Amino acid sequence: MSEETPTLSQPSRMAEMASLGAEWWNDSCAFAELREAVAKGATGATSNPVIVSDTIRNDPDFWIERIDRLASENPDLDKVRLTWKLIEDIVIEASAILLPVYEKTKGQRGILNVQIDPTLHEQMQPMVEQAQRLSKLGPNIAIKIPATEAGIEAAEELAAIGVRVNTTVSFTLPQAVAAAEAIQRGIQRAEADGLDTQSYRAYVTLMIGRLDDFLKTLEPNSEIDPDYLNQAGIAVFKKAAKIFRENGYAATLLAAAYRNEEHWSQIIGTDVAQTIPYGWWKKFDVASSEVRVTVDESIDSEALDALQQAFPDFKAAYEADGLSPDQFASFGASVRTLKQFTEGYHGLVEFIEQRMSQAVG
Repeated sequence: MSEETPTLSQPSRMAEMASLGAEWWNDSCAFAELREAVAKGATGATSNPVIVSDTIRNDPDFWIERIDRLASENPDLDKVRLTWKLIEDIVIEASAILLPVYEKTKGQRGILNVQIDPTLHEQMQPMVEQAQRLSKLGPNIAIKIPATEAGIEAAEELAAIGVRVNTTVSFTLPQAVAAAEAIQRGIQRAEADGLDTQSYRAYVTLMIGRLDDFLKTLEPNSEIDPDYLNQAGIAVFKKAAKIFRENGYAATLLAAAYRNEEHWSQIIGTDVAQTIPYGWWKKFDVASSEVRVTVDESIDSEALDALQQAFPDFKAAYEADGLSPDQFASFGASVRTLKQFTEGYHGLVEFIEQRMSQAVG
């Protein structure tokens, strides 16, 4: 039996997850992947500079032809503007794939999440301005804003004018709570200004696998079972989900950055969402794990105690007051991810510049 083809005796776990009422997305805007995911019950998708670069690399013949055509049709655009023209075209097509879901759910699902220029992560007003422009590319667009101090301020401003937001580059409970509170304030401002917020959706991402990755680069203060390091992001997500539920936040908590099956199976819930890379959800689709609500189940107390003792950075990520907003951008996982996203963005711009040069030549 093929790993990618569930049969009657091997049902689709992702379809089961959707039937349970748990929301999951395809963590890519690649068209073929997204169509396949929607057929399995996916109700959203995401994009960032690394994802766009991967999309191009995975289907170079298709995308190089399109990039070359865009360059010839838009000779007045410089490399940065042409890069964003490409991103915008991808967004328009990918959001159209999700539009039937958006319409069927009256705007509650079927959202394409689009990331702003990652180099703007410390500049609130430029983030707001770019987000406003990108949000106009389709009716079912949400804008991914980094959960830095400036980014969270931008998220509030965008929520206040009705622009859907998704805070990303986020790994810690303090970031998640600060983002949810900011979005809540923004929605209240929107309502005070007479905006209809009934169909407004916002998301707060926790990149669970990237927290695990970061801790694995550190020297622990005490001996720790290596397997416990795969539970750090799960622990933060479970605690955040409980707080979101208790506080009644309007934003939906969203998991991202998968490294193993437990990152999926141990946080399934009907009031949280998961954005899962294509390769990972294909594996999960034929997994042996039972599909059930697990986000409310406690993490192993021994693992939690060991993580807190071994890593001050985990304790900072796990405690609600572990970080102040001015520390969000300098948290180790944030530094690593912002660097990768920025390098991915610059790499995409450089690739576009190369294609422009060849077109001129």
